[in-house]
Amino acid sequence: MSTEVSTAEATRTRNIRPAFQVREDERGVHLSVALPGVRREDLKLTVREGVLDLEAPRAGTDTLYRLTSPLERRLDGDRIEARHENGVLEALIPLREEALPRSIPIS
Repeated sequence: MSTEVSTAEATRTRNIRPAFQVREDERGVHLSVALPGVRREDLKLTVREGVLDLEAPRAGTDTLYRLTSPLERRLDGDRIEARHENGVLEALIPLREEALPRSIPIS
């Protein structure tokens, strides 16, 4: 019996969903994610083919915080603004220009 651990076993991690809140206003969707002990440089936030994916190592464990969500068509994944401070990630996913309310002039 070998004492070597396969690469697949060594890199196997469990994913856990972090606590998060979502609220919406006239600008878009605001996402607030609790990531205690996670450093900004260890966060990975990506958008690919209309899916938002957040991944970050959970301090002191072999688990990853993982949050994945498809973006609604009315949201602009190319203009997401995000910041991380005191263990909380705040992101604004803005509405696409064509989804913003506008006034229609009446003649």
